[in-house]
Amino acid sequence: MATVASSILIQEDEGFTSTYTFGQPRAISRDTGRICNVEAKSKTFRFQNNNDIVTRTPARIMGYTHVGTFLYITQERQIQQDPGLWLQFLDSVDGAMDSIKERGLDAVEDHGMKHYLDAVRKWNFAKAN
Repeated sequence: MATVASSILIQEDEGFTSTYTFGQPRAISRDTGRICNVEAKSKTFRFQNNNDIVTRTPARIMGYTHVGTFLYITQERQIQQDPGLWLQFLDSVDGAMDSIKERGLDAVEDHGMKHYLDAVRKWNFAKAN
């Protein structure tokens, strides 16, 4: 909803401070996404936990996309800005293997807000020191 609200504000030429999302699905069309990224990528931030399956829905082939600055949370809870596909792939495999060893298959586990908050707290602590 935050991404949709921001895109409406952009379309109506209304100002807004910033948008932060955690584990969001793809929420807007590619055309709208292009406009949003031109107008507000520097004040829109999208956190994605490495194996959060919700962030992969709906499928790109359906015409939906993400917007904003991409902040990827690795298996070790480190935050990487706009990581490459290779890092995401390797980290995703690493996370899936750890998850299988610990709990069996649980594709929704990484969507929990606790995991996002833990990573942001760790990131803020590292930046402060």
